Amino acid sequence: RLDTRIEPASGVYFVIGSFRNFGNARALASRHGTLVPAVLAANHEGTPVYRVVVGPAVSGREKYLHRRITKMGLRDTWAIRVQPGDWSIARRVIEQAARDTPQSQLAQSRQ
Repeated sequence: RLDTRIEPASGVYFVIGSFRNFGNARALASRHGTLVPAVLAANHEGTPVYRVVVGPAVSGREKYLHRRITKMGLRDTWAIRVQPGDWSIARRVIEQAARDTPQSQLAQSRQ
């Protein structure tokens, strides 16, 4: 059972994948760990939806983050604005990325 009680910070996120199956969402997030993605969960008409997202983007740096995602080969992405209560974090995929990615690269993705 997934713990979906934790809410993400509000702001603009870029969706890099959307799934009905949590395992598929987790697999995509794991493949792109250098982007420090999270899997957000919500119910849509009674069906769970899992979105793999990168963000929140720092205000004014949305275009930079979108270009960075595109350069990683993810071209079919879109932005969503997350508000408190809209989504919850199904699973963070940060710990492995933090171990595998130099801190300077992680900091650049958040600026």
